[in-house]
Amino acid sequence: LSAAQNEDSEERRITTINEYENATLGEDDGYYTCYVIHGDNFEPAYSLARCQVIIQDICKDNDCGLERICEPNYDDGSYECTCNLGCPFTYDPLCTNRCELFFNPCAMREQTCKDGLPREIKNRGFCPNRITPVIREFNEEILVDELGETIVLTSGVIEKGEPPVQVSWEFYNEDGSDVEVITPADDPFQLTVDEDTVGTYQIKITQCLDELSATINEYTIGVEEELDLNVNLKYACSIYPGGGVEAFDGSASYYDLACTHVLAADFRPQGAFTDPWFIYGTFDQHDGNTALNALTFYMGRNIFEVQRGWLIHVKGEKMVLEENVPQPIENTDCWVTFKNFHMVVDCPLFTVYYDGVMSGHISLQPGVQAPYSPPDKKRSNVGLCWDSNSGAKPNWQTGINNGECQID
Repeated sequence: LSAAQNEDSEERRITTINEYENATLGEDDGYYTCYVIHGDNFEPAYSLARCQVIIQDICKDNDCGLERICEPNYDDGSYECTCNLGCPFTYDPLCTNRCELFFNPCAMREQTCKDGLPREIKNRGFCPNRITPVIREFNEEILVDELGETIVLTSGVIEKGEPPVQVSWEFYNEDGSDVEVITPADDPFQLTVDEDTVGTYQIKITQCLDELSATINEYTIGVEEELDLNVNLKYACSIYPGGGVEAFDGSASYYDLACTHVLAADFRPQGAFTDPWFIYGTFDQHDGNTALNALTFYMGRNIFEVQRGWLIHVKGEKMVLEENVPQPIENTDCWVTFKNFHMVVDCPLFTVYYDGVMSGHISLQPGVQAPYSPPDKKRSNVGLCWDSNSGAKPNWQTGINNGECQID
């Protein structure tokens, strides 16, 4: 009987099919009567069996969602959600924003179905050559003397790589009760410390949306409590890509491309007039940013310099360095070590870190008095020039050259 007819309907059709495949709802479902022939030697010679056939779509109202497909199991009436999209072997390569290469768009959708990660087509064809970014990792605490001071913050990205890294900033207020996504206009950028900006700044740096290999940098910004004068302090000066300098006194400065700038100086270290020391920074353009090209050290009468590319010159001669092996610097009490892609210069009164590319940090040993910090100007009034061909040249400047270096 047709499913649309009731049991008493006169509309009937005869079939000899014992098993249906691809049965059609509304056509093959209904009441069936089986005419079973027993044979002439049996009594009765035949019998009738009656059954009702119900056709149901097992995948109707499934919970597989839009990405997965429903695969029914008609033996037990169950179904399974799978990602077997049956993609064709059509060659149409593409590269995603996760730096993945897929045979065609269907293969990309199938992978998205499997791992649940969002991805988009970045370009058709093969992925471009990937260049690893250069990133400085840090977890720093910055304490200012009072509200209203200006500091310099940077993401830590020195070279963005290819494809360029994605940088996101999150700000957590001081008690951690509120989170705000911020978008600095520049990198590095200046921040005025007030009640609304005191807290923690977390910077996430990812390439190809790879969360597992993301770099997380962090600043904690606060206000210095009243100082205990009996405690030995450790001062630091940091130079960031883009020409930003955070001085020992907490002030922030931006430098142009004049030859050199006083980064640190102590004219009377621990009361000794005979052993003054000075550190000068040389800046240039690198990867579109003002960058620290070299640091020149004047230790009394002795001079040495660390330069981009992890080079060190003493009296115009290059020193040979081995990784993680400290080397003494001639006629000084300083040592230099190439460690973790940084040049580390250890002297009795200070330690200097230089990344060999763009940025550096100067830290005084505990107990050393606060040194001279550069004035908050675009050019220092005092400087020495460094000539890479012939070494250091004394050239004291008092503003007469507008801060420009003039080699004798």
